[in-house]
Amino acid sequence: MSVCVFLVATYTDGTPTVNAEWFCKWLEEASTDFRYGKTYLKGLRYAVFGLGNSFYVGHYNTVGTNVDKWLWMLSGMRIMTRGEGDCNVVKSRHGSIQADFLAWKVKFLTRLQALAKGEKGCCGNSQNGSSCKNKKKEQEEDEAAPVPQDNSSEVE
Repeated sequence: MSVCVFLVATYTDGTPTVNAEWFCKWLEEASTDFRYGKTYLKGLRYAVFGLGNSFYVGHYNTVGTNVDKWLWMLSGMRIMTRGEGDCNVVKSRHGSIQADFLAWKVKFLTRLQALAKGEKGCCGNSQNGSSCKNKKKEQEEDEAAPVPQDNSSEVE
């Protein structure tokens, strides 16, 4: 099973970082270009985690939101709801951008295990970008669940 994970940051005025500019431009153009077709990424399983700062209300996590949308428009299959990390510790769901990522990572690894066992579920094929029927329940569980502390430097 292959899953592509996109960790993307929103930079100045809602733009991607320099090293992601070309990819984002290509993906945006491909998502609306008839030469690629709407099934160009059919079979791609993906997950997106965006990094941003909610202090910048008008541009908060726009790159992650757009990458998720463009992949879906090209028939990529979202395996789970997009995650968002917030540098603004006051509004961060888990208290810091690192804790936001760790909470998302736990959900992501759980989702990969479920997929490896052959479970179906969240596939992101809805028009409005919401990807799970039980999204509200999932969010409530996330907020209630303690964030695991990861003091290791090990990369998964």
